[in-house]
Amino acid sequence: MADAMGVSVETIQQRVTSLCEHNPMLGHRGCRLGNTYPEITEMQTRAILGAALELKKEGVKVLPEIMVPLTGILYEFKEQESVIRKTAAELFEEVGDSIDFKVGTSILK
Repeated sequence: MADAMGVSVETIQQRVTSLCEHNPMLGHRGCRLGNTYPEITEMQTRAILGAALELKKEGVKVLPEIMVPLTGILYEFKEQESVIRKTAAELFEEVGDSIDFKVGTSILK
């Protein structure tokens, strides 16, 4: 991964350590984590839509639905949706193909 990203292994290790939580059910999680570190959302979007594009090549009809987790307010969703749609557009441009997909959430009260 370090070679692919053009960084040192130590940089990757430091990043993993910085994201560690002792109790992930309290604190920084869900869409807030993705809004703080949009590269996480970008990676997950590429994984989901990349897999869907591979299935499309194999003749499988898919309609991915990307759900933004633990959204409390509309702003949190809009920020994540923006990252998802931008990443999708970049991926589609890179591979020369696209696929329909939905973006949604359940807003918690």
